[in-house]
Amino acid sequence: IAAEKTTSELRKDQTVDNNIRYIGKNPNNYVRFNDEDWRIIGVMNNVEDGSGNKDTRVKIIKAEALGQIAWSIDCNEITENELDCSVPIKKYNNWKEATLQKLLNGSYLDSTQSEEYNRWTKDLVSYNNRKYEKIDFTNTGIKEEYRDMIDTVKYKLGGANFSAEIYTPNVYYNVERSNNVYSGNPKEWIGKIGLMYPSDYGYATSGGIGIDTYSEKQYTTSLENCMNTDIDEWQNKREKPELIGCRDNDWLYLEEMSQWTITHYGKDDYQVIDLSGHGYLNNNSATNTYLVRPVLYLKPNIKITSGTGTQQEPFILAN
Repeated sequence: IAAEKTTSELRKDQTVDNNIRYIGKNPNNYVRFNDEDWRIIGVMNNVEDGSGNKDTRVKIIKAEALGQIAWSIDCNEITENELDCSVPIKKYNNWKEATLQKLLNGSYLDSTQSEEYNRWTKDLVSYNNRKYEKIDFTNTGIKEEYRDMIDTVKYKLGGANFSAEIYTPNVYYNVERSNNVYSGNPKEWIGKIGLMYPSDYGYATSGGIGIDTYSEKQYTTSLENCMNTDIDEWQNKREKPELIGCRDNDWLYLEEMSQWTITHYGKDDYQVIDLSGHGYLNNNSATNTYLVRPVLYLKPNIKITSGTGTQQEPFILAN
């Protein structure tokens, strides 16, 4: 990907790795992968593979979510049609052991019927009377011809505990790659398919014009202001509407729909960071079902052969 030049859609994130990221409300970062729309988060530097070799790799995310799926649960089959999902597995915000990790790197990657219970059934009676179901990825999983394009990499699993006064994108980036984890949780995981980091959302904004829904006034937020403020302040708040331009010009944000990240909450063993449908980062129980958008790194030898990156003309990949 020719991303060395700076454009209104591409920006170096100014981290220690100096990654190049797509920014803005709807940048031209569409790529055809698995015969469907994915989007390029950026060109990431110093990404380690399973052997510890560092290289530059393109990081992509599925444009449409797989659905609303739990991050981790433990269901026991009582009878053929009855499940008990009330008892969580020990330390179930541990990505290495999470049922979502096993789902993505098992049934989804292999295009098979899941053996894990992850998704609420359609006949959900109430929040406290949840039933979960298995997911059939036979037709919607990763196709065989695309599996060899996915690299096995080391995902850093530092936990966010909101100890800093201001959780800017850069603070999140450093925390995610730190050794700050809840007791017993791993500091890293080697695998193929993960989820976005909180900082991926933070660095995807360009700043710009936003509309305060309370007053219907228009505010313009500079990119510099977005990078130097707490991401939690990006939501539509009555007391600080002038930051709404950060959220409203971030392509990873989905209005009114919460999305899981890979990062756990570093103060307990049951909460995970999610990107709220209101634009801020939150910590919630891993048994909740939020949107799941798989993330992966392409192997360094994968090339873009054609396309402009628009949804109508996505980038085309080849070995």
